[in-house]
Amino acid sequence: MVILLPLNNMKLMPQQVLGMTGFNPVNIVWLLAAAMVFFNRKKNEYKVQGVFFAPQVTIFFLAYIMAVLWAVLDFEKMHPPGGYKIAKGDLIVKDLFKAIQLLVAGWIVYKYKAIRGGKYIELAIQLLPVIMLGFAILFYIVDIPSASVTEDGEYATGRDAISANIGFHANGLGGLAVSIFAYLVVGLRKGASIGRLIGIAAALMLVVISFSRMSYVAVVVVYLLLSRRLPVKHNLLAIIMAFLVILAFLPQIISRVQYGMEGGNKNLNEVSAGRVEYIWIPALKTVQNNILLGQGLYGIWKGEKIKTKQGTIALPSHPHNAYLQILLDMGVVGFTFVTLLIGRLWRVSKLNLGFRYALISWLLMALTGNSFYPNPFNYLIWVMYGLALIEDQRAESSLA
Repeated sequence: MVILLPLNNMKLMPQQVLGMTGFNPVNIVWLLAAAMVFFNRKKNEYKVQGVFFAPQVTIFFLAYIMAVLWAVLDFEKMHPPGGYKIAKGDLIVKDLFKAIQLLVAGWIVYKYKAIRGGKYIELAIQLLPVIMLGFAILFYIVDIPSASVTEDGEYATGRDAISANIGFHANGLGGLAVSIFAYLVVGLRKGASIGRLIGIAAALMLVVISFSRMSYVAVVVVYLLLSRRLPVKHNLLAIIMAFLVILAFLPQIISRVQYGMEGGNKNLNEVSAGRVEYIWIPALKTVQNNILLGQGLYGIWKGEKIKTKQGTIALPSHPHNAYLQILLDMGVVGFTFVTLLIGRLWRVSKLNLGFRYALISWLLMALTGNSFYPNPFNYLIWVMYGLALIEDQRAESSLA
């Protein structure tokens, strides 16, 4: 149930179906209470290589809580873009409670593997992209207008309609799919089971239909780094699957990759879909307002409005760069905490290659989107981090 948590984001998915993963304070308390009662009665059967809430994780998350509370106190100074509806309560429920629950979800999986092993956990990870792809195909065939409305009230079409229905931003969907792809491809070292191959194919399909260029880059980089560790026959299988998926969507992929480069254009701003001129440069100016501690969560909304030919517009809700987001929200101090966190995760990833390559994909996706904060786009990173801390038969080293 915890692994299938992203399904709760879908517009047409009743929360009762996945009630335990509903993002609200009651379920957080329920999860904590159930976990403490259940796990404290069980003895670990697998060797634990390290604690989940290590100092680096705890300090970073405490800094995140402070950033949320700062945003609540400074709410009146924010300038959300037109149509984006947000209230103080949303900061507590959606940004704080949701993050807490996602972190707790990762810890629960960590404890579960220590007691029961990881067999059913990997099965759930294989199943997740298949279910999400099934919904994506359904929404492509059947147009459901009420489910295609984005957070800012606009009616989405094309790739945005698919992501709106699934409940993910297109870049977030691509990032989640790449992390699943990386984790499952590493699993080929244990054997090319039908479930694992189907999961890999579904994850690749999700990457393609997200039409996120950075997710394309991340898949290629991860595979090139990983291919030398796989047997020739498994490399051949992966290449064949990728070829078939690319062939099915070749015109759309070429169009998306060439976006902003029509007619030989080499303008970085156009290629980056306006990120440079309309997001990154104005955001860097906002960083200077408090470079040491940042502006609090959604610090980007405290910047000056952008002047365009059409008038003035507020900065978006996300700077489309997770590193820049940290500087905006937490300043240099927060960036230091993130660096320590990444160092911790990298050390732990030595214990689990699946987590290692999922982590690489996360860091790549952070260049043009995603976030270092716990959210549904990257929650599997926290799950995989917990899994890596439990000794596996194929563990290649130990964590001091």
